Amino acid sequence: MGVLASRAHQTSSLWAHWCSFCVSLNLVKMLTSLEDHIPVLQLYGRCYHMGEMSPSCHPVHSHTVEGALHAMGQTMAGMGQSNPCLNLSGDIDFHIQQQLATYAKQDPPPW
Repeated sequence: MGVLASRAHQTSSLWAHWCSFCVSLNLVKMLTSLEDHIPVLQLYGRCYHMGEMSPSCHPVHSHTVEGALHAMGQTMAGMGQSNPCLNLSGDIDFHIQQQLATYAKQDPPPW
């Protein structure tokens, strides 16, 4: 199965935003220097949700935050690291899951 060029560009853009976020906090982009990386992922999700780190610089919906975290984790997994968004059993970390659920409740209702 192939990847659309637009999807590859979006993932590349999201990775660039992640790298900028890490530079702003003086962190290694692969999070290898951290014992507990979940608070950093939660902060990134919050900044992305509020529009501070989103490409549009506008607040975004919960699914957009989830997609950004997923793309960042998949990129790390593609580089040989484990996906930092997942727990040992391969599920989304509980804290990130709860954060995304809170954002989903704040999203406006669908049309």
